[in-house]
Amino acid sequence: MSEMFKNALDKALADPKSAYKTPAAVLEAAELSHAEKRKVLLQWEQDARLLQVASDENMAGGEPPMLAEVMRALAALDGPRAESASVPTKSGGPAPDAPVKPTE
Repeated sequence: MSEMFKNALDKALADPKSAYKTPAAVLEAAELSHAEKRKVLLQWEQDARLLQVASDENMAGGEPPMLAEVMRALAALDGPRAESASVPTKSGGPAPDAPVKPTE
């Protein structure tokens, strides 16, 4: 991996919207592997969820919400994710009444 590509990937992982215009652009990025696209989109999902929480608390910075677009991109990359259907909170955590998975 070249140093220039590593720096670009690090930038995309730190702030996906600074490196890609839309989540769909991540899917089209030929320079990224499937795993790298997934990492970038998961970071974008986390950022979008935090922005939604801030927006609901009237603390948003005026950025358009991207959560639905990010989730569509992740679904296009990996197929529908079971965990996304079971995550009812905006921050991505389980619902308070969600069953707890036993640890092994």
